[in-house]
Amino acid sequence: MAQIPHPDIRNLLSTSPKLTSALREFPITALDIGARRGFTDDLLPLAPAIDAIGFEPDEEECAALNRDAATSAGPWRSIRFVPVALGPADEEASLNLYRQRGCSSLLEADPALVSQFARGDDYILEGQVPVEMVPLDAASVTHGFTGAAYIKIDVQGFERQVFETGKQLLSNSILAIRSEVTAIPLYKNMPLIEDVISYLRTFGFAPMGFEEIHDWRRTTRVKHPRRSRGPIPFSRGQLIQCDILFFRDPDLIADDVGTLLRAAFLALAYGFVDHAQALMQRTSAAEWLKEHHDLDIARELDRVSIRHARIFRSQQRRKRMADFRFRLKQSLRF
Repeated sequence: MAQIPHPDIRNLLSTSPKLTSALREFPITALDIGARRGFTDDLLPLAPAIDAIGFEPDEEECAALNRDAATSAGPWRSIRFVPVALGPADEEASLNLYRQRGCSSLLEADPALVSQFARGDDYILEGQVPVEMVPLDAASVTHGFTGAAYIKIDVQGFERQVFETGKQLLSNSILAIRSEVTAIPLYKNMPLIEDVISYLRTFGFAPMGFEEIHDWRRTTRVKHPRRSRGPIPFSRGQLIQCDILFFRDPDLIADDVGTLLRAAFLALAYGFVDHAQALMQRTSAAEWLKEHHDLDIARELDRVSIRHARIFRSQQRRKRMADFRFRLKQSLRF
């Protein structure tokens, strides 16, 4: 289930002007690989410091995204989209355009498997577009993001292949990753959850939690806990895909003020306040915050923690209300 966006999330740090002021001194280059619907809203709490770069290999879609960005950069420090498919440079590739465009992938879908979960129509191939793949590290030089600190990636089963072309970024600058991973091979020869986790662990990244979970039933597209019409109206579904959040192990982060604070702010964006505290309390970061912003780390983070709690409770109320309305609508049908 996807998280419900909250209208106050942009103001997460509003309770701490000192933290907001410190944030603006350390811009964060963030990558959204597979940005068909626009740049991720996960980093809205940090938006004034985010240089957002989205990747969308569908040139028509990418052009539309850039037109929108040119009209308004929104809350971001800057934003742009690049019509590049990231992956091994020596491979010829085609972007498979499936009926459900969000399922389009550089990999070939397995029709027999997806049909077992009432999703066969989504994966009907409607066309192919030749694409020239560019390694992530090479793209970082060409497009100017060698110091990127964050990656969000959703490329329908091609995540590990992209990571394998970004070893320099993963080793040197990336601090947080949100990656879609898959539990069953929806596409032929695709890496699965365990493959992505094990690969990122070699660079010092630890899984922190699930940001989004998708489970499918076999007889209907309706997802648990909602009821469907017909036989077996209610059932749990099988885990198919999920988004996992990874942070670099704090013990592997250099004792550099900018790096420590960028990692801390990324942690705050996702609600890991005590993780952020561990980073901010490192000697170099703590001394800089005190000297430049007269900032009491414990007091300021306490305020942010309370703000997170209020937003979380509000999200839960909105979710319960949405579920209630759906159940009421369903009960009138049966």
